[in-house]
Amino acid sequence: MVEEKSVSRASIAPYCVFFSWYLNNECNYQCSYCKPQDIKTVFIKTEKWIDIWSEIYQRYGSCHIHISGGEPFLYPNFMKLITALSKQHTLEFSTNLSVDIRQLIENTGPDRARLGGSFHPEFADINYFLNDILLLKAAGYEVWVNYVAYPPYLKDMAEYKKRVEEKGVHFSILPFSGEFEGRKYPQNYTEEEKRLMMSGEISEVNKDTIDWRTSEGKSAIKGRLCRMGQMYARIYPDAEVRRCCGNGALRLGNLIDKTFKLLDEPLPCECDICPCWKCMLADKQGYWSMYWTTPGRLNLAGKEQK
Repeated sequence: MVEEKSVSRASIAPYCVFFSWYLNNECNYQCSYCKPQDIKTVFIKTEKWIDIWSEIYQRYGSCHIHISGGEPFLYPNFMKLITALSKQHTLEFSTNLSVDIRQLIENTGPDRARLGGSFHPEFADINYFLNDILLLKAAGYEVWVNYVAYPPYLKDMAEYKKRVEEKGVHFSILPFSGEFEGRKYPQNYTEEEKRLMMSGEISEVNKDTIDWRTSEGKSAIKGRLCRMGQMYARIYPDAEVRRCCGNGALRLGNLIDKTFKLLDEPLPCECDICPCWKCMLADKQGYWSMYWTTPGRLNLAGKEQK
């Protein structure tokens, strides 16, 4: 049974429900800085996933789904799945671009999908990687490059950043989370490592990301009202849904057993440290809402000061 809409989410920033779908743990790369979560991937028929997302469309309208992994393009029948989903929802992908991305261009369009290519220097060649990014850009897709600021790879980051930005593509710096040489990251980057991350021209998005992730003072927001869970949810490989990606985030149910339901109102944050610099704090809507946009959709919020 389709649940009646109890809240008109089209009238609440960001005016569209966003999902981050951590689809699978499986990956063809084994990067030093990547430690997949110990969650078993649930594999179900493509038709069942399509039905699940069609029901979500009936309940919450057209949503934006950010699909990642692991490597999401390794999931069985992935192209069939996203082709169907793109008819009702807009899509976003985090992928290492090790697949033939021409399939994506043939089955979606730049008004329905966008892509962040994750460059992993242990396994990928920057020339081949950039060729795929530029192929997508030429086809009209919004694209950018993700780069994990793992301490051993900081020395080469400036050169990669330069090459990417010379092509008119945004280079997104992702602070490393984990342990390295006895230090816990991202809180304990050394001053030299921070200097390397912030060197040269740096975008506002990268600056805000680094500031938030490396400063516990800024990301300690426990108790403040947040719309995560009302306008956003995080889906895990076992189809469990939580309010956000923070440790201890409120469970919202499961997609497969049909217990999932969004919150009807903002609730206080329950996480000690928030990992998301664009978290949906109720009193900072003018800041974060300009970053929650979708392909082919105007940004309704405008830009305001923090």
